[in-house]
Amino acid sequence: MSSRFGYIEAQSLQEASRLLLKHKDKASLLAGGTDLLVNIRNGNIRPQYVIDLHLLHGMKEIVPLPDGGVRIGALATLSQVASHSRVQTDYQALNEAILTLGSPQIRNVGTVAGNICNASPAADTAPSLLIYEALVNIAGPDGSRVLPIQDFFKGPGLTALDEGEIVETIDLPPYSEPAASCYVKLGRMRGMDLAVAGVGALVNRKKEVRLAFASVGPTPLRIKSAEKILTKEPFKRSNIEQTLQAVRKAIQPISDVRASGEYRTAMTAVLTKRALEIVKGRLSNRGISWE
Repeated sequence: MSSRFGYIEAQSLQEASRLLLKHKDKASLLAGGTDLLVNIRNGNIRPQYVIDLHLLHGMKEIVPLPDGGVRIGALATLSQVASHSRVQTDYQALNEAILTLGSPQIRNVGTVAGNICNASPAADTAPSLLIYEALVNIAGPDGSRVLPIQDFFKGPGLTALDEGEIVETIDLPPYSEPAASCYVKLGRMRGMDLAVAGVGALVNRKKEVRLAFASVGPTPLRIKSAEKILTKEPFKRSNIEQTLQAVRKAIQPISDVRASGEYRTAMTAVLTKRALEIVKGRLSNRGISWE
């Protein structure tokens, strides 16, 4: 069903914020539009105004930070992020997550910021951002604020953004220690499908572990209780088995058209074990290994 709406090209971030505050839930932001336009076409949402951000060129950049991290502009496309040399070498889980997301055509217009602002529990970029402990830089009518990614997701389709607020950039902090990471995903088909389950894993040289998950709860989630079991001995078989039990207890997968909750629980354990094996191999390739 078609939907008519007013189209506005924002000239600045401040103007976009003011327009959002003025029109509230009657307005939607357009960045990549890969979700927005589909939802409008299907009648899932009916905005009276669509505010296009494409003129805000300063938000399209990916830049190094003085502390060694990387800042991703909210309008940088998924393809830009995945092909960035620092993302490919230092933030491999994010690179891998993006490459599982849709088709090249979708990645050429979609954005990481859009993926998290959609707040789907199955958001593929979310687990990698969680294991990197990314920071979300938010602009709004009352100024700017910084929010840890773990505090950004509030529920299916719900974020911590207040009225008039817009994600401006996402910061990937530097590692405190050399580390390896990965993202593994199970879908019904390769590409073009939401995750039945997804797992991001990171282990650093100090044997600290981070684990995050997609499509197994009301939001993307990091399970610190499972991480603690692996810390100091991340690849010990008995620790991995205890960790898998902790993961099974912590997740809350639903049953839907893609998979049953029981299947998601079983496959999340499989993917977690696989992710740890991949990270172990990558650490070994960097000359870091433990028995």
